[in-house]
Amino acid sequence: YNMNKVKYYILVYILSIVLVFFIPSIFVKGGIYVENEFNNVDKEEKDSKFSDFIETTNIKVLKNETNEVVQMGLEEYIKGVVCAEMPASYELEALKAQAVAARTYTINKMIANRENNKNEHPQVDVCDDFAHCQSYVEPNDKVEQWRNAGENADNLLDKIEEAVISTSGEIITYNSQPIKAFFHANSGGMTEDVELVWGGNEIPYLKSVETLGENNYKQYSSTVNITKEELIKKMKEKYSNFEIDYTKNNCICIEEVSNSGRVQKIKFGNIVISGIDARMMFGLKSTMFTFLIKDDHIEFNVLGYGHGVGMSQTGANQLAINGYTYKDILYHYYLGVEITNME
Repeated sequence: YNMNKVKYYILVYILSIVLVFFIPSIFVKGGIYVENEFNNVDKEEKDSKFSDFIETTNIKVLKNETNEVVQMGLEEYIKGVVCAEMPASYELEALKAQAVAARTYTINKMIANRENNKNEHPQVDVCDDFAHCQSYVEPNDKVEQWRNAGENADNLLDKIEEAVISTSGEIITYNSQPIKAFFHANSGGMTEDVELVWGGNEIPYLKSVETLGENNYKQYSSTVNITKEELIKKMKEKYSNFEIDYTKNNCICIEEVSNSGRVQKIKFGNIVISGIDARMMFGLKSTMFTFLIKDDHIEFNVLGYGHGVGMSQTGANQLAINGYTYKDILYHYYLGVEITNME
């Protein structure tokens, strides 16, 4: 009986050693295997989302002026966009940021067009109207413009090609989806929350951020003078009941301003309109403006150029001058994003 009891304890001891030292390692190895398998599948799924939009994809571009439709590879199209959208004299890192933003904007628009079937020009993927899609110019046409202006056209084109080729296939993503990579010329020192410009829900990566040094660029400030009679005429074209008494101190009054300094609401006489409507009506370069009522006219003093959402191009160039890489620039303007290679 005692011997059997000893054998029993020895057997329990051996089994305990096996359980303590060997079984956990089996589970750990199994866990590693499963985790790697999951990651591989996830990567394949992620890559497949953009499989239709890699370098070999033909992009159909509508040239609005001639109503001509041309096809080209994605990267060739991005070269033409960068040529049209950003001065080639800007820093290389700024041009790279522009290339990635333009590529992302294109992919986002193409996916939205195909998934939502809301393309305003269904026969093509994009057009060359900056107010609707993005500006585009044939690189050879841009080269001719540079040469006519006495610039070193070959060097400028090489610079843009380097910016596009060195970032080939890279896009900006948020939650593994290409973002709405809006950009504009100059933010006036502060970009704007997207919902305050176009309404709708806020977008986490398109929030107001500061950019220093934009006042060094000619796009930073501008002045527009509108005669009092012209203001009345323009307002009455849209609001038949418009009235204004210029003798009153508050005949024109800014009623609401966003945190970035852009006018949200402004009152002219008996009518309150949005800052965006005022910008369009009086040809202002942005909604970041103040005004002065003078003897026979109203003087609008404007900061910035463009809608103010996303990346500021002059801001991107200033950041590049300050030593930022193109990824640093993109992470500055688009919050919480990742830079992903489609390939």
